[in-house]
Amino acid sequence: MAGTEAVTDEVVGKAYMENFAGNIFTSADDEERARNATRSTAAKFFAAAQFMEVLQCFGDLDKEVPPPTQTPTPACPGDAC
Repeated sequence: MAGTEAVTDEVVGKAYMENFAGNIFTSADDEERARNATRSTAAKFFAAAQFMEVLQCFGDLDKEVPPPTQTPTPACPGDAC
């Protein structure tokens, strides 16, 4: 694993973690918006927040990555909100 660029290069590692956290968050958000939320969905939101918290070790988060303390907007039926 020492030869893996995501492990040895800080910039690549940050990008990899951002992508990973974003994928987890998107998966949970999609489940919630589809009204299929379960305990697993909550765990995904929590895991995404933890990874975003770790990302702060690399410095400020990118603008398109929501801060870990930001709660997701609940889905509204038919986007009526």
